[in-house]
Amino acid sequence: MIMNLVVARNLGLLALTGGLGFYAYQGLKDVARTDPFSALRPRKGGGTADDVLVQLKDVKLRHFKGGKLTTEAVADSVDVNKDRVSFAMTGVHDGKSQTNRGPVRFSAKSANWNSAIRMLAMNDRARVAGKGFDITAPTLTIDDQRKLISVPEASGKFGSGIARVEKFQYHMPSGAWKSGPGRFIGSIANLPQGAAQVGTDLPVGAKSNTKWDISMQSLGDTGGDEKIQSFNDATATDGEVLIKAPKVILDRKTDVLTATGRVFYYSAKANLVADKIVVYRREKRAVLTGNVFLLAKPKEEVPNYRPTEEELPPFKPMVPDEVKANRPAAPESGPSPDEKKLDDKLRDGGSLREYPLIVTGNEVEYWYRKGERRATIRGNPQARQDIPGGRWRHVWSYEAYYDGEKESLRAVSKAGERTVRIKNSLGDDLTGLSVTLSTKEGDSQYSGEKLKGTVTADAEDDPRDKSSEKPAAKKGDPPPTKSGGGG
Repeated sequence: MIMNLVVARNLGLLALTGGLGFYAYQGLKDVARTDPFSALRPRKGGGTADDVLVQLKDVKLRHFKGGKLTTEAVADSVDVNKDRVSFAMTGVHDGKSQTNRGPVRFSAKSANWNSAIRMLAMNDRARVAGKGFDITAPTLTIDDQRKLISVPEASGKFGSGIARVEKFQYHMPSGAWKSGPGRFIGSIANLPQGAAQVGTDLPVGAKSNTKWDISMQSLGDTGGDEKIQSFNDATATDGEVLIKAPKVILDRKTDVLTATGRVFYYSAKANLVADKIVVYRREKRAVLTGNVFLLAKPKEEVPNYRPTEEELPPFKPMVPDEVKANRPAAPESGPSPDEKKLDDKLRDGGSLREYPLIVTGNEVEYWYRKGERRATIRGNPQARQDIPGGRWRHVWSYEAYYDGEKESLRAVSKAGERTVRIKNSLGDDLTGLSVTLSTKEGDSQYSGEKLKGTVTADAEDDPRDKSSEKPAAKKGDPPPTKSGGGG
C-alpha cells in the first residue's frame, strides 16, 4: 500500500545530469587558465558583445577518463568573456554521458560556466534522457564547490508514466538528494531500476499495471551507506484504493518501510486507520500498531466507486458491562415478518458480510504472501456490527486469528480465563474459551468452546410445552379448592 510511494525516489536519476556538466566543462577550465586563442579574438564591430574575448563556432566537447571517452557534446557556439571567468554556450546538443546505469543523453538551448565560483547553469529547456526516463527542466545548476546539482522544477516521462518534482537537490559525492513537492502518474510495473520491486507488496485488490497517482510534499534520500529514504504528507491512489501517510521512511538496506502519523487506507471493501504501519517487504509481513481501526464494508458492489477520504463512524472501545442489551420494542401486534427476519440475522453468522463491521485493537500483524495470507489481532480486540432497527452485536476477545486462505476467524481467551464474550441487542450474553466463525460469503458456520451464558427467546419460539400450565385466574372465578384432608 503506502510502500508504492517509493517510485518517487527514482527522480534521483536527474543526478545523472552531473555527467553532462561536471566532465564537459573540464576542458573549458583550461581555456580559463591560458589564452591559446589570441588570434581568434573578435575585432571591434564584429557583432559580438564587448566583453567577449573569444568566440568559437561548432565546438565539440569531449572528456576522457582513464583513456576512455566518458562525456561528449556539441555546442553551436562558445563565447569566452574577457575576464576569462565566464563562458556562454548556445545550442548544446548531441550530449552523451556514460554512466553505470547506461548512456544518458542531454541537451540545452544555452548554458553558462563561471570558473570563479565553479558553477554551470543550463538554461532554456535542459533535457536529460536515459533508460526509462526523459526529463525536461527550465534550468539546471551544477555547483562544483558544493558538489550540488539543483533543479527548481523538472517534469517528463518516467517509467510508464509522467513525473514532476520541485526544488530538487542532489549531492554528487554521497548520492544524497532531497526535493520539495513531487507527483507521479502512471503504471508502476515497468519503472527504472530500483523501482520495479514496488509492485510486490501492493494492498489487497491493487494492481501493479494500473495507473497510479502518487504525490508528496517532500521527499529525500540520505545516500551513502545509510540508504534511508523519507516521504512527507504522501498520498497514492490507483482509482481503487487511496493511501495517505504523514511520514514514510524506507530503509533500503533492510527493505523495511515505516509509515507513521495517522495512516489511512480507503477502498471499496474496507477503510483502515493506524498510528503506525511497518512493512517488512522481504518477509511480506506488515505490522499495524496504535489505535487500529478497521471498517469492513457490506458485500454489495458500489457502482463506479472512486476512493475518497471518508468520515469514519465513531467507535469507542468498551468493556462488556458498559454495553447493555436494549432490545428494540416490538409493536403491540407483535413483530412483523421483516422484524423477525432481522432478529434471525442477528444470530446468523452468514449475515456478517451484509452490514458494516467495525474492528478495533492495538496491533494487527498480517502476512500477505500469496497462499499464506493470515493475520493476528492483539491488544484486546473487539468488533461491533449494527443492523437496522436498533439491533447490534458485539464481540470481545484477548486475541483473534484470521486465516485468509480458509476465510475463517477465531477469537480466543487469555490462558486459563473465559474472556471471549458475545452480546447482542436481543439480550443474548455468552462467554467462552474461544469462538470460530466463517467469513465466507453466505457461510453461517460457527462454533464455540465451553460457551456459557444467556440466550433469550420470544414467547412464541419458547420450546417448552405450555399445555399443562393452568390459565391465570380471572375476576369472578370461584377460589380454587384445596385437596387433601378436611378443613
